[in-house]
Amino acid sequence: MAVNDPYKVLDVNKNDSDEVIKKAYRDLVKKYHPDKYQDSDLKDLANEKLTQVNEAYDMIVKSRKNKDYGYSYDSSSYAGTFAEVRDCINRRDYQTADNILRNSANRNAEWYYLRGIIFQKQGWYDQAYSYFEKAHAMDPSNSEYASAYSQTRNTTNTYRSDVYGRGYNSADDDFCRLCQCLLCSSLFCR
Repeated sequence: MAVNDPYKVLDVNKNDSDEVIKKAYRDLVKKYHPDKYQDSDLKDLANEKLTQVNEAYDMIVKSRKNKDYGYSYDSSSYAGTFAEVRDCINRRDYQTADNILRNSANRNAEWYYLRGIIFQKQGWYDQAYSYFEKAHAMDPSNSEYASAYSQTRNTTNTYRSDVYGRGYNSADDDFCRLCQCLLCSSLFCR
């Protein structure tokens, strides 16, 4: 039997402490324990209720554990949804967005795109570029992915030429080699 609202099953509130929830769980386990109903017509009903109580408690424990890691339990998708990731990105909560993605089994084009957005927002253009490239390759007809891929490619190329190229050209390299030769010859020819 599926549990829709685990807090309702345990008769506790979402804001209750872990200790309060654990006490409520233990009280219900004692109440519906099979030993109490061994020779009773209510044995099957008690077993069913105990199963619900155990499921509810497990759901709450998992939910609270996952919140400690920055993402929340969602009964339809354990790791969260891409809509949640987009919401986290809009709130600039990149760590939570990244946690949701890393724990998602669905590694489709949108997954790669959203991971690229997280890197881009943090200024890590090389990483963003590789994720946008993968998203675009997986779904080339998606204009959102194509645009991000194109813009990041241009940004990455500009960044690389500024940082790595330092604006040097082949004439600059020749001049540097000439200076090195003159310096070496002046040292050895004295």
